[in-house]
Amino acid sequence: MENKRLHTDDYLDQILQSEPDFTLSAEFEKKLSKKVERIVSWEAYFKQFFIWIAIGVFTLLIAVGVLFFTQEDTFVKGAHFVKEHYQLTLTAIFLICSVAFFDTVLLNYLFYRYQKRE
Repeated sequence: MENKRLHTDDYLDQILQSEPDFTLSAEFEKKLSKKVERIVSWEAYFKQFFIWIAIGVFTLLIAVGVLFFTQEDTFVKGAHFVKEHYQLTLTAIFLICSVAFFDTVLLNYLFYRYQKRE
């Protein structure tokens, strides 16, 4: 097993030290770096979006928990309101998530692209 690994390492060293049989275009590095930069920026924007959503959900859960333990009658009225008007609640949640997505992902990406063009 060890002999096979040494043979593979020697072969790999020999290949890496020799000149390749092909050439890359002068623009290859620029194209590759732009593509990698775009992928990394998208990942960062989505990560930021999900962090903001998690912070919002966590804050809402803490507020609901405090309300439940301190003012149970107000909590019951609020829960009844949310149950009665679930379309309004879902619409508000959708709008808040959409604004957060546009702010953290799309606007950052558009500003990034605009700065790269200048």
